[in-house]
Amino acid sequence: MACPACFNGFAHAGEPTGSETTLGDLPAYFAPSVGPAKGVILYLTDVFGHKFVNHRLLADTYSAAGFDVYVPDILQGAPVPADKLAFVDEDSSGLLASVGRGCRMLGILPRMASFLWSHREAATLPIVQAAAQSARAKADEKGMQLGVVGFCFGGRYAMKLTELGFPRGPADCDKDPPRCLVDVAVACHPSLVTRADIAAVGRPLLFCTPEHDNLMNAAAAAKAVETINGNAGGRILASFVVYKGQEHGFSVRGPPASQEARAKCAQDVTAFLTEKFASSSIK
Repeated sequence: MACPACFNGFAHAGEPTGSETTLGDLPAYFAPSVGPAKGVILYLTDVFGHKFVNHRLLADTYSAAGFDVYVPDILQGAPVPADKLAFVDEDSSGLLASVGRGCRMLGILPRMASFLWSHREAATLPIVQAAAQSARAKADEKGMQLGVVGFCFGGRYAMKLTELGFPRGPADCDKDPPRCLVDVAVACHPSLVTRADIAAVGRPLLFCTPEHDNLMNAAAAAKAVETINGNAGGRILASFVVYKGQEHGFSVRGPPASQEARAKCAQDVTAFLTEKFASSSIK
């Protein structure tokens, strides 16, 4: 399921340093690696899309850690508009601010329903798969591995790209099992996740889990990891990190007080990708 927290948060200050590009047929933001690249990251956004400044700043953070990062428009130009959503001001506090946030949350519900219908799986999954195929081609051209990192709405699709039912290309369809589109995945506070999604995970996966989350808290993440690893024939495919005191959406839309946790999450993501890219178990 999704929740109102998927549609609210804080906008962060900063000036992105990447550039506009395309990934296949999709407009995209590209943050090139600072120094020699360790690999390629396909970055799947939440409902606010690839132009939202927070996503671009976080992509820049990943690029500074040594990755080429592509942030495609998986919402096809129809994200939740940040200016209409009236993001919470970073300095807002007190009773009036709380009342204002409550009113905004009520206003989110119709927009939430409209978004979920427009971007249902039947419409979104082919777009995400095409983006992954294009990102895979770029990674293969560079002789690198491909990781996918998804947030909230995009977190579920990061998981789905690990499924063995998505071969990298026609030549891989006869392999047993077929090679996946991505080598490793990270799901930061994913939403809309089903039991089938969890059972189908086929590549190394990290869950970045806030302590307080109606969609996937620590207990739910632990159960998902147990299921994934139980299906892996003795391999440890999945793991999770819990961020104490944090709420759904913190890693990309958290308040000023979450800055330390957000930085820790970014470090955990890049460390996980670095480790798994260097592991022979995913080659």
